Amino acid sequence: MNVFDEEGNYVGTSGASNSNSNSIRDIYKNMPSSDGGGNFRSAASYPDTAFCIKTIYFAMLIAVISAALLLFVGLLTMGANSVESLGGLVFLAVLAGLAALIAAIYELIGLHRGGNEFDGYKTAFIATVVNIAIGLLNSYVFSKESLLLSLISSVLQLLATFLVIKTTIEALETIGAKEDANYGRIIIPLYIGVTIASIVISILAKTVTGSFLAILLLIAELVLVIVEFTFFRRAYHAFN
Repeated sequence: MNVFDEEGNYVGTSGASNSNSNSIRDIYKNMPSSDGGGNFRSAASYPDTAFCIKTIYFAMLIAVISAALLLFVGLLTMGANSVESLGGLVFLAVLAGLAALIAAIYELIGLHRGGNEFDGYKTAFIATVVNIAIGLLNSYVFSKESLLLSLISSVLQLLATFLVIKTTIEALETIGAKEDANYGRIIIPLYIGVTIASIVISILAKTVTGSFLAILLLIAELVLVIVEFTFFRRAYHAFN
């Protein structure tokens, strides 16, 4: 079947094979689209944003693995009854921490690049850097971890993530990917709700002794990264 663009120009043919379908998708991805007012642009018009979303997508994939590892370690720690088993769990915890660090660095690289085209990514980059500085200050400067600084860090993390999702929604709308943008709007209140619950659990875990709260916090963090990952997976396929 012949395929034409919005002005009636011939752009290719479609077929039953996956290769033909992919070709047609690529043609439309690189064509300027319009809602009647000429407000949409092609994904190829935003190379820095495409790179940013790609890096965040892979960072989220690493973050999901890290959060799952930490939850696995937490569950096993509750049943560990020997020094040898605890030693193995410490190794897994360190591995999960390194994965989280790699994911954070990867995301910062993407946000810095995406800030060239969307200011929201630039603001999220600044908020993330400040949050990292507060985390280092809280962990290595003060003799005892500050509950206030931990709360500020959580709020900054929420702000940065909200800005990243909101800006990505704007980017998706710019290229006409409305379905993916609407999905982002759906997960924003879910993400905020789970984050607030995570903050409350985190505060309780610092004031109340109990492994149950720690496990609950790890579960909340895993849910957060999975929710964010699903959105950026869709955004990644829209831009790449």
